[in-house]
Amino acid sequence: MATTQNQREKLAIAGMVRVDGLIARLPNGGEQVITARVGDFGRWDTNNGKLVFVTIDGEIWLGKTNVLTDRVQIMDELVDKLCNVNGRARGGAFVPCSNGEALRDNDILARLGNPNWMPWK
Repeated sequence: MATTQNQREKLAIAGMVRVDGLIARLPNGGEQVITARVGDFGRWDTNNGKLVFVTIDGEIWLGKTNVLTDRVQIMDELVDKLCNVNGRARGGAFVPCSNGEALRDNDILARLGNPNWMPWK
C-alpha cells in the first residue's frame, strides 16, 4: 500500500521529502539513483542529522532529525503507519544523503510539488 494523501501531507508538514528515484551526487563525483535497499522496507533510522523512513512499499522519505522532537505526535503516528511490520516499528534503514551525498536542487523542488515526480519522465 502506497502512502495515503493524508500521510503525505503529514510528511510534508514534518519537513520530509520523498527521495527514492532521485539522483544523488556522491562525494567522489559519481552519481547514484536512490533506491530502497533489501532489508530496509518498513524501517526508519537517523544518521548525521538526517532522518529516513523507508515505507513498506519502498518509498524513501528524508528529512532532518529535529522533526523527531519538534513534531513528536506526527512522527510517532508516521513511524507506526509507514514502518510497522508485524505490529512493530523497526529501525536500521540506510540513510541517504547523510555522508556527503547531495541531491540536485531542481529535483528536490520538483518533489516538493509532486511526490511522484521522477527525473527521467
